[in-house]
Amino acid sequence: MLEFKDLELEDKEIINKYLAKSQSKGSESSFTNFYMWRKSYNVKYAIYNDWLIVRSGCGKNWWYLPPYGEGEDLAGTIEEMIATADALGQKFAVKAVQEKHKDILENLFAERFEFTPERENFDYIYDAQSLRTLAGRKLHSKRNHLNYFLNNTNYAYESLTKDNLQEALDFLEEWCGQKACDKQKQLDDMLVCEKDAIKEIFAVFDELDCVGALIRIDGKVKAFTLGEMLNKDTAVIHVEKADHEIRGLYPAINQLFLSNNFPQASFVNREEDTGDEGLRKAKLSYYPQELLSKYKGVLR
Repeated sequence: MLEFKDLELEDKEIINKYLAKSQSKGSESSFTNFYMWRKSYNVKYAIYNDWLIVRSGCGKNWWYLPPYGEGEDLAGTIEEMIATADALGQKFAVKAVQEKHKDILENLFAERFEFTPERENFDYIYDAQSLRTLAGRKLHSKRNHLNYFLNNTNYAYESLTKDNLQEALDFLEEWCGQKACDKQKQLDDMLVCEKDAIKEIFAVFDELDCVGALIRIDGKVKAFTLGEMLNKDTAVIHVEKADHEIRGLYPAINQLFLSNNFPQASFVNREEDTGDEGLRKAKLSYYPQELLSKYKGVLR
C-alpha cells in the first residue's frame, strides 16, 4: 500500500525534480500550486517506482493525478494506486487526465476506465506574444482598453516583494469585499479557499519559485498577480486580481506582467474557469490558442 506524506515546503526540491521530468502543460503541475492548495484540498504525495503520485481529498473521496516522472513500470504503479484506494475503501478516480494520459491509460488498461471530460477544469493556453502585444483585429477592444489605461492613469508597476506584500494582501481583502458586495452575500466557498491559498503563497513568498507584480494607482495598490514558468516554454498565471471598476486595469496587469517578467515564454497557461460563466467569457475573449482538455477517469 502506498504511504502518502503531507506536502511541506521542504519537499519542493524532490517535487520539482519529477515535475521537470514530466514537463506537463497542466496548470496544476507546479509545486506552488500543490503548496497553495494543500490545506484546502488536503494535498499529499508519495514516490513509487520513481514516479511522483499526488492525491487530494478526504474520507472516501480521494482523487489522484496522473503520475509524474519517467520511472519504470507505469502500469504496476497505477495498479498500486488502485490497490491503495481499494484498501482504504475508496473508489479509485484520477483527475486532470490530459489526452496523452488518457491514451496511455486506455492502452495499459483496455476498457477498465471510463473517462468524462470536465470542462470546468480545461486550461486556457494562449500564445504569449499575442498577449504581450494584443495585436490584431480580434484583440482590438482589449488594446483600446489597455491604451486608455496607460494614457489616462497615474499608475506605477512594481515587482512584488516582501516590502509590499502586506499592501497586496490588504488589496486582496478589499477585492474580496467588493465581490461579496457585488453578489450581495458572503463570498462563496471557492473564493474563500482561493483567498486562503493566496495567503499561503504570501507567507513563504521568497521560498517559492513564483514571481509577482502589482499596479498602484495614485499610490494605492489596485491590482496584483502571481505566476511562474510551468515548463520550459510555458508560463502559468496562478493569481490575478484587479479592481474591475477601473477601465483597462485587467488588460494592463496581464500585459505588463508578461512583458516584464516572462519575455521568454512562448505560451501562457491562465488556468481553468472553474465553471464560472463570467470567468469563462473573460478567458475566451482573449482567444486561447488551446483549450487543454482534462478528464476524470474512474474504474468501470
